[in-house]
Amino acid sequence: MDDYLRILLKDPDQYVQRRALLAMAERTSSSAAECAWKRITDDDFMLRLVSLRILEELVSSRLIEALELLSSDPHPLVRQEVESIIGNGYGTQLD
Repeated sequence: MDDYLRILLKDPDQYVQRRALLAMAERTSSSAAECAWKRITDDDFMLRLVSLRILEELVSSRLIEALELLSSDPHPLVRQEVESIIGNGYGTQLD
């Protein structure tokens, strides 16, 4: 199943990629965290948002770095999610 999800992560449809990443997060957290990190700077703001949420949910060691990268994201929903995560006590190392 994981091989199939990895194939779907390469689908040209961004929605399919997001759903595959979410499904992967439910099945194999280490693979999902790795794939989410690779997409944290994707052109699609929804994929960045989903990736950030997955890194938070999985308590990834890359979460702080992701918060730093996305703190000045051009899309307001991504910036709002960053602020929400920081407000919940994550990313307290950000200055």
